[in-house]
Amino acid sequence: MLPVKYTTIENYSEGLAAVKLDDKWGYVDRSGKLVIPHQYKEAWSFENGLAIVKGDDGWGKIDRTGKVVIPLKYKGGIGAFREGLASVNGSRYDSDQKPRGYIDRSGKLVMEVKYKGFDWFYKGLAVVENESGKFGFIDKTGKEVIAAKYDYAESFYNNEITRAGLYGKYGFIDVTGKTVGEFKYEQNYGFAEGLAAVKYNNKWGFIDETGKEVIPCVYDFGRYTSGFKNGRILVWQNNESFYIDKTGNRMK
Repeated sequence: MLPVKYTTIENYSEGLAAVKLDDKWGYVDRSGKLVIPHQYKEAWSFENGLAIVKGDDGWGKIDRTGKVVIPLKYKGGIGAFREGLASVNGSRYDSDQKPRGYIDRSGKLVMEVKYKGFDWFYKGLAVVENESGKFGFIDKTGKEVIAAKYDYAESFYNNEITRAGLYGKYGFIDVTGKTVGEFKYEQNYGFAEGLAAVKYNNKWGFIDETGKEVIPCVYDFGRYTSGFKNGRILVWQNNESFYIDKTGNRMK
């Protein structure tokens, strides 16, 4: 058990937990031993051997011994490595910070980015926001391969399909930029177990990965943000809650 002297204790990740003492962060191992001293203004959990931390001069990354592997110099922040690259100063609120772009694991800036905001790479693509507030996607050469025309777009994460907004409606696009289904929904959530929740005429239903509505939009609301889990999801209809399966049948 860790001492009660810490004001904040994060979950263990890769054998270490970030702990806060007197406004400074450090890391302890599972025995409670302080292995990286309290010296950071902010500290994130370890992932793939590295943790994002903030020092006096900015954000960077350390390894599990506390060695600085990416200098703590990025004022606007630094992202986790995804597909070998990490964004630096990528937030739309950091457009005045330099440099802006992506670094490799050696800390070398391998791509400068001119967009207002940009995110992590998934499926070889990163979502970007231009100066007009429109979203699109670039590849690892910096080329805009899906036009920045959307009102909203999410990263592809671990799926070939992602959410997007266009002309005040929500829909989905794939990694080629092709529309999946229609942009007609008032709201939607990401795919889970092959289905995604969509809201149409103030009612919720579900579409499959071809865009086909396989469960009609007849439900009032439910636990849609996390999607189907183990083949079922909780829905509400006529002031009653119950589970349905992936065919829309009510479960006992």
